[in-house]
Amino acid sequence: MSIWGKILGAGIGFAIGGPLGALIGAAGGHFMDWMQKEGASSSSKDSKKYKEQDKHVAFTIAVVVLAAKMAKADGHVTDDEITKFEEICKIPEMHRNHAQRLFKQAQKDSQGYAVYAKQMQSLFQDQYDVLCELLWILAQIAHADGIIHHSEQKILEDIANIFHINNTDFENITQLTVKDSDNNPYKILKIDEQANDEEIKKAHRQLVRENHPDILMAKGIPQEFIDLATEKVAGINEAYDRIKKMRGIS
Repeated sequence: MSIWGKILGAGIGFAIGGPLGALIGAAGGHFMDWMQKEGASSSSKDSKKYKEQDKHVAFTIAVVVLAAKMAKADGHVTDDEITKFEEICKIPEMHRNHAQRLFKQAQKDSQGYAVYAKQMQSLFQDQYDVLCELLWILAQIAHADGIIHHSEQKILEDIANIFHINNTDFENITQLTVKDSDNNPYKILKIDEQANDEEIKKAHRQLVRENHPDILMAKGIPQEFIDLATEKVAGINEAYDRIKKMRGIS
């Protein structure tokens, strides 16, 4: 079952709790009885599995809600943004109407984006790379029409502060130019240009490890968002290849 089937399952909002769970309930959590379809029980093993799925669900809902908040702040939603949103979220046709309902409910919701960002920070407080990935996805959506508008930039900055994302990582995340040949490959690898070859190799290995799709999935990022992680790793590898070529590293 896709993550969208799990989101729409009966009772999932109660499992997530907080403002994210409340929003699911408001959007209508009765569309699918996930608990029955998945055969979940009260056993400790199934309970653990269910809690692991909660993080996947929370991550997905946060993308929808925070993207909706950005769209609202900007004043209008462009076709490019809608296309990018659906492309990133990989929403199956059978669940598209329900996902749109959740998006619209988030736009109508009177609470600001900060309460949802704070819940995500609480859920993933020990998983900095997951929070960076969420911000990366939001920046991709904001940049879909070719520019990050002032209102979108402000929201991204506020969310980054809530997530305790440092300035260097924030700039790298919101530039969205990892494939641009004019972009500084050292900045992508988060390493000083004066670093020696071994330090650069170490930085590359660490970044690839932190952004590896399998690791991110294990930490709570759903399969539906893994393509972006794969793209990011490709950008990191490309930056490393450029540095190796410049330095003559074999």
